[in-house]
Amino acid sequence: MKPIKLQLNNFGPFLNETIDFSQIENNQLFLISGKTGSGKTMIFDAIVYALFGKASTENRKEDDLRSHFADGKSPMSVTYEFKLHNQIFKVHREAPFIKEGNTTKTHAKLDIYEQIDHQYELKESRVNAGNQFIVQLMGVNAEQFRQLFILPQGEFKKFLQSNSKDKQSILRTLFNSERFEEIRSYLMDSVKNEKLQIENRYNQINHLWNSLATYENDNLSKLKEIDSSQTDKIIQKTSDFIEYGKQLLSDYKDKKTSVNKEVEEISNKYNLNKELK
Repeated sequence: MKPIKLQLNNFGPFLNETIDFSQIENNQLFLISGKTGSGKTMIFDAIVYALFGKASTENRKEDDLRSHFADGKSPMSVTYEFKLHNQIFKVHREAPFIKEGNTTKTHAKLDIYEQIDHQYELKESRVNAGNQFIVQLMGVNAEQFRQLFILPQGEFKKFLQSNSKDKQSILRTLFNSERFEEIRSYLMDSVKNEKLQIENRYNQINHLWNSLATYENDNLSKLKEIDSSQTDKIIQKTSDFIEYGKQLLSDYKDKKTSVNKEVEEISNKYNLNKELK
């Protein structure tokens, strides 16, 4: 994000002030200096307030930002123009306040514009929707923006001392690593599904292996002692079951033929004896 212009009305010590950051041109670094209480932090407060409706630190609330010099009829407002992803946006935010002579607060206002063909077009004018629009546009919320981009008066130390979970969340947002999290999640699900399929296949192999008939053959019974997870050995030894089964089937077919012949001969003799009787 590159600031372009900041307009402050009744904000902190500023009644009507405009800061033109475009005068910095292409300088990489610039310094904001001034005496204590001169309003240096208020410039950052104004940027954070325009974007998120909050101050640059947690200990200051929205009501603390209104200028003590403001009259009773003028609202506190900030207009912030900035460049982001080669697009230029303008945010105008007005704080609610109790007008002189009234008992209830005015409504907060938020207008967000995008520059298209050198003209600003209104993108959002509802406060809640506008706040969500800014978060999606920036990719961070107010707290993360404070810790990543502002870090005033000891906030950097707070970021360094924050726990790993908070750092991880902030850095994940900063470097847009959500896509890697999605890939990681996808790969983990794929691995999980593949493991489940492999486990099902092993269970099936185990069931089929245990179901193989040994034909009461000692050699085949000994082969059945191989663990079903040793698929390479199973593949080698299944041919033994097949060959033995074929041989056994052939022997029984021969025996069946012989037995059928004997049955036929006995049947003929029986019929002959029956006729003789």
